[in-house]
Amino acid sequence: MTVDAKGTTNVIWAGEGGDGPRQAVRVRTRAADGSWSEPQVLAEKASGFDDFQEPVIAATAAGGAAAAWIDASGSTPRIMARVKPAGGSWGAAEQVANAKGISQLRIAGAASGHVMLVWRQDDGIHASRYTPANGWSAPRTLSSSGANPDVAINDTGVAYAAWSQKSNSSAPDRIRARYSTPGGAWSTFATLSSSDRRADEPAVAVDQNGSGMVVWSQRRAPTVIQEAHRPVGSTWTKTVTISNTKRTSIEPDVVLDARGSAVAVWQVRLAGGDTWSYEVDANSRPSGGKWGTARRLDVEAMNPMVGMDGQGNATAVWHKDGYYPCGLVAAEKPAGKSWAVPKQVANGIDTWSKEYAVGADGTAAAVIYDHNGQDGDWDHPIYAFVRP
Repeated sequence: MTVDAKGTTNVIWAGEGGDGPRQAVRVRTRAADGSWSEPQVLAEKASGFDDFQEPVIAATAAGGAAAAWIDASGSTPRIMARVKPAGGSWGAAEQVANAKGISQLRIAGAASGHVMLVWRQDDGIHASRYTPANGWSAPRTLSSSGANPDVAINDTGVAYAAWSQKSNSSAPDRIRARYSTPGGAWSTFATLSSSDRRADEPAVAVDQNGSGMVVWSQRRAPTVIQEAHRPVGSTWTKTVTISNTKRTSIEPDVVLDARGSAVAVWQVRLAGGDTWSYEVDANSRPSGGKWGTARRLDVEAMNPMVGMDGQGNATAVWHKDGYYPCGLVAAEKPAGKSWAVPKQVANGIDTWSKEYAVGADGTAAAVIYDHNGQDGDWDHPIYAFVRP
């Protein structure tokens, strides 16, 4: 899902609709006044199962968006995309890539209309940039191997990508990153994580000046969350640990405001007798400053995501597990201030957060699915929650 600068929200999904066994990619749009459109079909097939996979969507200029998905119906998967300019309608579907093993599709959009796609395929990590003037570029190889890419782009078109990659068959995975100018030139890769343990789950952010940041999970004893950033015009900083070094921390997410202040969240795994319990922690860093001390946001909580508006106000959401009430929980961190008390957004024993986004105007939106006990294992209703 995505939220643009004026609060327009777009939700994308793939699967069967209410019109029989037709596989489709669909989008619904919520205008800033709160009204929802009917589902719009971006791609459709009369038969087949799981032909459309991993649909993603990004906001561009206010009212504009770009959507992409994997079409796995043929012998070789394809990435297909459609773009909607501000004030316009969705353009025709275009093929961006066609290769074996396409998966892990990620997208980021900019107010300039630029869009960056990154993905994994059998021969490595690849990227394609969309510009209003030139359309989609030919796929660019960022790495000859790797997995779990992430991407971010700022309003001028500066983009960062990161992924996990082995340097050789016996070495542990390490985090590598590259950045791209608005004109499309990519830097050489930088290796951010240490060589002594496996690193994974990179999350990427970029500020409006063009400085980038990557956080990831470093598999030590215990696993910790680490960070490195690149001030604009400089080189990548040394790695720092931002989580509690005595607790197993995984699944990080990070955002930057316009000047480079950062907020990161992650999941902490706690031993609890014969089972595992979890909590959500967070840390923050002022622009040009140092990370503080990690703090707990909630207990019996997992799968956190974080977003930030144009004023530097952050909001995090996560899944509340364990004792009732379960469901979706959110907490706000105003710029320069501490986290507020978390609030329950949605209840449900089997309610899981799927996507989350915050627009520059402060509009926040989360998409969840909820197995309500009456539907089949593969039939999970999708719900959207929006904070204007």
